[in-house]
Amino acid sequence: MVGRGGGDIGGAVKMAGKRKTTKAGRPSSYQPAYAGQAEKLCRLGATDADLADFFGVSIRTVDSWKVAHAEFLQALKAGKDEADNRVERSLYQRATGYSYDAVKIFMPAGAKAPVYAEYREHCPPDTTACIFWLKNRRREQWRDKVDHEVAGPNGGAIPVATVDPSKLSDATLQELLRARTQPDPG
Repeated sequence: MVGRGGGDIGGAVKMAGKRKTTKAGRPSSYQPAYAGQAEKLCRLGATDADLADFFGVSIRTVDSWKVAHAEFLQALKAGKDEADNRVERSLYQRATGYSYDAVKIFMPAGAKAPVYAEYREHCPPDTTACIFWLKNRRREQWRDKVDHEVAGPNGGAIPVATVDPSKLSDATLQELLRARTQPDPG
């Protein structure tokens, strides 16, 4: 089918009996320098939404750049990995406790200059950080969900006995019916 401009609709143009494909749509606003900028921003904790805002494009455009430009995708991965590693180290320090150098500033009564007292501050281990770390690093031992497995003799299958109700006495049937209709005491 030929459009008004004489070319094929769908991005192909006929030239001397040969088809030449052209890209449809607006040209990409991507520039190679964006990869380095995006990596630096991701190291600082930027999300894809933050990148879209910085570059003045939509999140879908950032997603399409990741598909079309391998260097952009690799830059994002490298920057985000570095930020994630920094957070992981911080979480570990919170879980195990840490110390840091600090300074207290005093202004004694009648003094002309403040007094600086250097000291070592200690942050004790944080229980919540410990639990979070262990639930993620040692899932089997620390997860909240407990699997209960029921097995038969020697770890095998549980034997199931089938009973023919026609062979049960009336008294047994009445007892089973009564037990079934009584409310659960628990």
